[in-house]
Amino acid sequence: MVTGVQALGNIRVFCRCRPLSKQEISAGFGQVVDFDAANDGDLGILTGASTKTTFKFDRVYTPKNNQVDVFGDALPLVTSVLDGYNVCIFAYGQTGTGKTFIMEGTEQNRGVNYRTLEQFFQIAKERRDSFIYNISVSVLEVYNEQIRDLLSTSPTSKRLEIKQSAEGFHHVPGIVEARVDNIKEVWDVLQIGSNSRAVGSNNVNEHSSRSHCERLAKTDAQGERLKEAQNIKKSLSALGDVIYALATKSSHIPYRNSKLTHLLQDSLGGDSKTLMFVQISPSEMDLRETLSSLNFATRVRGVELGPAKRQVDTSELQKMKTMLEKARQESRSKDESLRKLEEILQNLENKVKGRDQVYKTLQEKIKELEGQLELKTSMHHQSEKQLSQLSDRLKGKEKIYASLQQKVAIILNYYNSHMPIVVVNTNYNLKEVERKLKEQEENPESILLHQKNKELEARLKEQEQQLQCALASDFADAIMPSVEPGSKHPRVSDVVHEPRRSRKSDPSKIARVVKTAKPGSIAAAQGHGTLAYKKVINRAQVQAAMERDTKKKIWSR
Repeated sequence: MVTGVQALGNIRVFCRCRPLSKQEISAGFGQVVDFDAANDGDLGILTGASTKTTFKFDRVYTPKNNQVDVFGDALPLVTSVLDGYNVCIFAYGQTGTGKTFIMEGTEQNRGVNYRTLEQFFQIAKERRDSFIYNISVSVLEVYNEQIRDLLSTSPTSKRLEIKQSAEGFHHVPGIVEARVDNIKEVWDVLQIGSNSRAVGSNNVNEHSSRSHCERLAKTDAQGERLKEAQNIKKSLSALGDVIYALATKSSHIPYRNSKLTHLLQDSLGGDSKTLMFVQISPSEMDLRETLSSLNFATRVRGVELGPAKRQVDTSELQKMKTMLEKARQESRSKDESLRKLEEILQNLENKVKGRDQVYKTLQEKIKELEGQLELKTSMHHQSEKQLSQLSDRLKGKEKIYASLQQKVAIILNYYNSHMPIVVVNTNYNLKEVERKLKEQEENPESILLHQKNKELEARLKEQEQQLQCALASDFADAIMPSVEPGSKHPRVSDVVHEPRRSRKSDPSKIARVVKTAKPGSIAAAQGHGTLAYKKVINRAQVQAAMERDTKKKIWSR
């Protein structure tokens, strides 16, 4: 039902009837409201015993409906605020019919104002990835044709006037706009505004706000209250004139006849979405005021405003949002690229610093190596110098060695040339001795000869040792290098080139040996005097020779 009305652009009118009060029930007042067709939006009023007047509204609420039901029907209109529309919701009715209750409610039973802002916060939370909403609350009152800011803390608030902005909508400059970020702050602000309202008690309502339409005779208003009532009737009368002009499509709409109609100009005749709650009493005592309110609500419902216009085109807003998101993505991409470039630059700077440090380290290493190279070069030059000196000394030693090799070769040649003669003579003598020993073995005197032979062996062994010592001494003198003048050792060259000299020996020892030899053997031995320079081949040969000499001695005896 509401959707169809929204399409027509009319002012939506919801009618709500309060239940009978305890005073009305105790007084015996009957109910004049018929809710049989309430679900269809029809409300019947019993004007007589058999007559009933029917009124048609967008929604009719019985006393059994609660605050949740009422706000559930107003919710589509409320959420259109966040889609870019201006929305106005107000309550109209007789004093004591529940206007304050339906708009504000209680802490346990919240009204439309509180639930609306609660819904705003919920939707804003759901859309926070796409939109950012700033919500503020203003509370004002039209009292005695004056606009009062109910949130102002100044003791002498300045005079507020209704102005028209450059965009064409009407507003009140200087009014306090309380920024709210959660629903608790909303309730606190609404309580401040409610406590600042001008209220007074009357016969109908103990705490009636003064911005109400009331019948003077019923409320017993006097003095200042009478003046208030007259101003209220003026505002409501002006509101009725505006509604009538709008309904009849008059060329002139008297919005400025009162502060109330001037303030509601954009909501009543502009491109806003407007919802009016008409509050009525079910008591037969209030039948006249109920009919007046319902007739006024019917005229309001008949006003055609045309389709509401969005103050903000959501498609354009979505387009701008898409462009903004694209710009943000590009910005994030550029920021990411910039961050990567900064990281690359930082890495390059770190690498440059690292390379500078490596370069510095390498320079120090090069200097160290250059110092080591210089030291090595110096040591190399010294080594070359020492090597040159050693080379010169080696050449001198090589010359000496070559000279010694030549002298040794001469000695060896000399030795090799005389050795075969000595060996031949010795072999001959040995064979002769062996032959004679063989003959002596067959002689009975061999035992005695054997004993004497042992004595001769001992003496021969002694002579052999002396002879070996003499030969070793002569050979050592022959191969010793030449010495400087004044030395006791002769040079090799002197030994090689010195004429052969006869060895001096003990004649007594040699005479004994020669004495036993045959004349031919002694002559042969004297003819080869070189035997004194040669070693006996082995001990067995010497012993054999000694045995043969012994046998010769025996034979010569």
